[in-house]
Amino acid sequence: MSDKDSQQERWILPTMIVLVVLTILYILLLLPPEITSNFSPYFDYFMMVFVLMMTTSLSLVLYQRQQHHQYHRQSSISTKKQKMIEQIIWRNRYVLQFKKHQSMQWSKEKQLFANTAIFTIIPESEYPFQKVSELIEQSLRGGAPGGIKPHLNT
Repeated sequence: MSDKDSQQERWILPTMIVLVVLTILYILLLLPPEITSNFSPYFDYFMMVFVLMMTTSLSLVLYQRQQHHQYHRQSSISTKKQKMIEQIIWRNRYVLQFKKHQSMQWSKEKQLFANTAIFTIIPESEYPFQKVSELIEQSLRGGAPGGIKPHLNT
């Protein structure tokens, strides 16, 4: 997907340069010499404005690209962590179901499982207990709508 984004952004610089060159050619070749001689003292100012506009627009494009890549990097890291948690829960789902039906203190059992099996791999500061608890509940629903099955191709 990032390749598609970079292809979409590649045309910006060449297009801007071609438009400026065509504008300059239009001013120099198609207008009468009297008018172009009037523009010649201001040509340096036009070029400065053009360079400033190019610098600003390219800086904005680069900044947006950097933000876009950073967002996707953080999103992929979060997705990987969630997949790892889903796999751990899926491997222990029968034990968890047994404890859920057996125990009256299900929330303590979930906390104990999260502390021993999940938070030893992924710290609680990176993936909070509430999200882990939701994933446990979804996993225990199994094949029911809204239940989760881990993605095994990580």
